[in-house]
Amino acid sequence: MATRNYIVVGALRNGRTLTDLDVPAYVSDELRRMSHEQYAYAQRTEIDAIAAMHAVGALRHQHDYRPVDHDILTERSLVYETLAGRLLELADDEDYARTVADDARAAAWREVGGVIEARLDLQATAPVDPDYSRLRKTRMRQLREVDLPTLEPDYSRWQTD
Repeated sequence: MATRNYIVVGALRNGRTLTDLDVPAYVSDELRRMSHEQYAYAQRTEIDAIAAMHAVGALRHQHDYRPVDHDILTERSLVYETLAGRLLELADDEDYARTVADDARAAAWREVGGVIEARLDLQATAPVDPDYSRLRKTRMRQLREVDLPTLEPDYSRWQTD
């Protein structure tokens, strides 16, 4: 999801091309960031496990562990560390990063396409202006004389009168 958002924001809001975005590199960086985050969770949980062995008294909050929690905290720390290691391996796997980048690119296009379709559907169901036929000639003249000249400096070819 982060990669999809990176593509959508980078391409649509910031006007960057997919080549400029280097999506596989972003995927690898994001996997490394997630790996570091999991290692930090493992370290914190290991500290909690050690502290739990010496804790006494009443519980004060949900992270106030006791000796009975030591084994589960140790196991949780191992899970975090294993996950961190696997994420780091994947960060160095160029094929994996490219596959994630391609999947994210397809998801981004689906999301953008869905927004466009929804807007087109909304326009298709918009009520018809009862004055459209009567004002059409004036609107077309304004299009030729005001709107098109701002798009193309040599607008003489647009004039049909």
